[in-house]
Amino acid sequence: MTGPDGATEEEWGVNYRALNNLFRISQSRESNFTYEISVHMVEIYNEQVRDLLLGSDGSGQRLNQPNWLDVPYASAYAVKSTSAVLELMDIGLKNRPKSWTAINERSSRSHSIVSIHARGLDLKNGSSLRGSLHLVDLAGSERIDRSEVTGDRLKEAQHINKSLSALGDVIICLAHKNSHVPYRNSKLTQVLQGSLGGQAKILMFVQLNPDAASYDETLRTLKFAERVSGAELGAS
Repeated sequence: MTGPDGATEEEWGVNYRALNNLFRISQSRESNFTYEISVHMVEIYNEQVRDLLLGSDGSGQRLNQPNWLDVPYASAYAVKSTSAVLELMDIGLKNRPKSWTAINERSSRSHSIVSIHARGLDLKNGSSLRGSLHLVDLAGSERIDRSEVTGDRLKEAQHINKSLSALGDVIICLAHKNSHVPYRNSKLTQVLQGSLGGQAKILMFVQLNPDAASYDETLRTLKFAERVSGAELGAS
């Protein structure tokens, strides 16, 4: 999602493009608005929300007070540039668990969520607005018979699959405009609740393996993407 190391502007990943645009826009409005931008990074591991920046010594300024974020006591850092966010993301990624499986030698064992929160103050009338950008990296679903995982890795795979299923259920309910949406069936959907409904905008990419042996996983992924594309959120 970030792009290759040393990428040119044409090779930037979606993370870098989104962050670069955010800071470019904030800087272009300096004469009319002041912005406070903060970032935190968590993971959903075995249905537990874990702070990936706990104890970080990144260049951002750590905010000590509880905040208005979706994970209130996660370590939040004030940032003023794309590079500061990427530095914190690198620290978080090093703290994210990975393991070998029969189909992926560096398999992510959790979902990661990088949240960038912006508060803008209008210098003319004193009004303020808040918004959030979540960059989510979902762990891939696993077929246990192919990944050949056991023990702790098996438990991780089961939680990953369960949370992805819960996300699919939420999306179906949103698509059908059901009165009840089961956000609380998973920590993943609970943390992302504010960005899965209402005035939110969502952009999702799916990654496919062209190997013929991965036909079943590819088909399930495409069906999941089809369900996502059928969900309509409110106007934004």
